[in-house]
Amino acid sequence: MSVMNLQATSKSAATRELRAMMQGRVVSRGDDDYARTRPIWNGAVENQPAFFAVCETSADVQAAVRSARQHGFPLSVRGGGHSWAGLALCPDGLVIDLSRMRQVIVDPHSRIATVAGGAKVKDVAAAAGAHGLVAAETSGEFGPK
Repeated sequence: MSVMNLQATSKSAATRELRAMMQGRVVSRGDDDYARTRPIWNGAVENQPAFFAVCETSADVQAAVRSARQHGFPLSVRGGGHSWAGLALCPDGLVIDLSRMRQVIVDPHSRIATVAGGAKVKDVAAAAGAHGLVAAETSGEFGPK
């Protein structure tokens, strides 16, 4: 078996395993929704990952990390998709896509927020605003509006 065939077999096996373990989706190059899953803010970045683990839970993230380690794939993480340098898309590797993990929980008494990896500024602002708070840009702390 050639190296190329071995790599393709390994990617196929990893994709099947991840699909069986994850609550979220696994999107591989060649899938119908690959082109919709791949874009990041900087459209000039041309990196083509082998596949994406579109995670919905921390267990999904753990499964993707284990799979990348087990199969020896390069690994990158995409949070909100604003990687201007394109580092969120590793060529021929596995991208852990956190875009579905946008939860923000604000404790108004302690003024502490727990923010999931795919959350954007608008998600944090909306969660803070619901408690009459705003996120201060310079200190990272919450304060009254």
